This record gives sequence, structure tokens and C-alpha cells, in this order.
Amino acid sequence: MALQNATANLQAEFTIFPQTGFIEYRQGQIDPATGYIKPLNDSRWGALSGNTWGNWTNFNSNPLPIIWSTDVVDLGEVRYFTLSIQAEFDGSINYSLYVSDTGAFAGEETEHVLEEGNQNIPAFYGRYFRLTARCPGKEIRRISMEASNAEVEVFLQDVNTATLAGTASNRVLTLPRTVSAIKEMAVHVKAATPYAVNLYVSDTATSEVLIPVVKSKSGSSPSFALYGIDNDPRDGVVDISIKGLPRQALIGGSLYVL
Repeated sequence: MALQNATANLQAEFTIFPQTGFIEYRQGQIDPATGYIKPLNDSRWGALSGNTWGNWTNFNSNPLPIIWSTDVVDLGEVRYFTLSIQAEFDGSINYSLYVSDTGAFAGEETEHVLEEGNQNIPAFYGRYFRLTARCPGKEIRRISMEASNAEVEVFLQDVNTATLAGTASNRVLTLPRTVSAIKEMAVHVKAATPYAVNLYVSDTATSEVLIPVVKSKSGSSPSFALYGIDNDPRDGVVDISIKGLPRQALIGGSLYVL
């Protein structure tokens, strides 16, 4: 299945269970009465050796975990995106998200392991993805997903860089809200005096002209530096604007975009 292309925000919802899924990740069986996915148990018993009552008891009480995967989803273009997952299941569940720029899934993809309790999952980047769920429990009733590239904006005003963590050559920001990825980060230097634009060669050591350089757009620890025209790092007062994607957290088997 494919998501619709959009020039603005990508917002699409689709349900992945039950489906045929990827054959290599199809460990489980669909209950025809409910449509839920159940573990493999007595349907595989005949394939096992040593058909004793003890073996059967152990096998029946410890079925193989459910492993089920979506079809490949095409976002239409390579982009940053977040993913919300709403799950209904018995037992426990965890996920692996495979993201690819090409859709080949021949080793070029990036695997993201989504672990329970992770409160700050980075945003994903690519065009194609597939999700694999692993559930060592009794059943998966439903899993729905929604992919989005909706942005959040963060503004910081009158920041004295000398008060930030790090050194003058790499000042690290603490954002007022957590983001999963930063797409754009702009640093605007505020003039220290009305006479800050002194660009004569003889003034390079004393010029108050500052040039901002973004060092990292990490969603957890973005950083930047200010350089004088003599190429030495300095501190100053800046305004900062950031466009990014919201925080992702996996709680209770569901992935939330906050």
C-alpha cells in the first residue's frame, strides 16, 4: 500500500493487521473467527519430532512468538517522518522499523529498534519503510499506524551564548521542548553596538561582527558557534529559530507523537 503524496504535510493512516505480510516475517496464524493473529501452536505440532505428551504440553504452553510484518509503504519521496502506532494485543510487543531510500531492502536499509519506555525516539528518514512486530503473547488484535511530517517550531530570543553549555567553539542548546529531528536551524546574531560593522583589516581582532555556524542539528543536543572575522570563536547574543519534528515515545506497546 502507498501513502498519498503531498506538497505540504504528509498525513495518512492505514491499518496493517491482519494482512498477508512479508513471508519471511509471517510467524503466526489468523483466527478466521475473529481476524486476530494467534501464535503458532498445534498447527505446527505435526512437524515436530518426538511426539510425546511432555513435549506437547511444553509446546502448547510456550508457543512460538508472533512475528508479523507490513507491506512496504511508499511515502512518495525521501523525507523525515514520524510514526504513531496504536496497538491492541495480549502479552508484550516490540517493533523493528526498516527504512530505505530505494525500496530494495537488500542491505541498504536502516533498522530502527523501537523499545518499550524509550521517551525520545529520533525521527526516521527515507522514502520506503516496513514495520515488523514481535509479540510473545496470546494474540494481536489490531495495529494501526499513521505517518506524518508535520513540523513544530521552536524560538529562542536574546540568548547569551556564554550562558550555554560547551565552549565558545561549540555551544550546545537545551530546547524548551524535545524534538525528534531538526530540519532547519537559523541563528541570528544581535549587534553588540551600533558600530558593529567594522570590517577593516586593521580591526579584525577587535571587530564585533560575528558569523554563526551550525555545528549539529541533533534533535537532542543541537549546537552552534559564533566566529569573529579573525576566525576565532566568540560569544554573543542571538535569536534562534528551529523547525523540526515532534517527539516520539513508545509507551505500553504504542508509539506516540507528542
